Amino acid sequence: MRASEYQAFVDESDQFKERDTPKRFAIAIYGLAGEVGSVAAAIKKRLFSDRDANWRITSEEIEEELGDAFWYCFQLASLLQPNRDGCILSLCIQNLRTEIGADDERARRIREVLTPERSTQFLEAASRFPRNASDISFDEYQALAFLTARTTDATLVEVCLTVLWQLNAELLRPRLPTIERELNTTLPDREMNTVLGEVIWHLAALASIYGLKLNDIVDRNTKKVNARRNRSQKTPLHDRDYKPAEQLP
Repeated sequence: MRASEYQAFVDESDQFKERDTPKRFAIAIYGLAGEVGSVAAAIKKRLFSDRDANWRITSEEIEEELGDAFWYCFQLASLLQPNRDGCILSLCIQNLRTEIGADDERARRIREVLTPERSTQFLEAASRFPRNASDISFDEYQALAFLTARTTDATLVEVCLTVLWQLNAELLRPRLPTIERELNTTLPDREMNTVLGEVIWHLAALASIYGLKLNDIVDRNTKKVNARRNRSQKTPLHDRDYKPAEQLP
């Protein structure tokens, strides 16, 4: 599935699109925060379901909750860029390219952790990564983004869950009154697009760790959302085209 297809689906399936923009922002941000919590809960259940549980083993619940989180990410992306030409996935890759390719101590440290070979591989591929959402596939984004993972395995699971909570707090920070933002400076004030791109990176990293493909995740999410939207419709009678005497009462 292309990013443009999923974005169009999210826009079309957004049941709150008739509400005013501030209300929709609140729904998207709180919805995303809730889904990140659900992802963490699903992983916890997998870890503690039995004494010998292997953290590598995924579950349908993890896949489902990741899909719900992606839905809210794309809803928020739509609100942040209503007349967009680009894509939040492309923005994430370009931000990573800028961060890793910079000429400062932070960038040098990142390249050292990634290894020069992987850093070069990412930077070269990122320079060719498409900007138009209609040209971007989720699996291509996932594979390229994961080249920048600085840790692995169970450690990366903990990193992702920890950072996702922090990023959620950053997204919620603009909703604080001015006095609270002035006095509470533990979180930076950054562009929401940048923060959202990092949220998507960490969700995609969790999918990679558990051997899940983003394309399958968003495809399953579209089916789930469509099923919920159709609940209000009556189930069709399978014998409705039969003669009355041949129909079930």
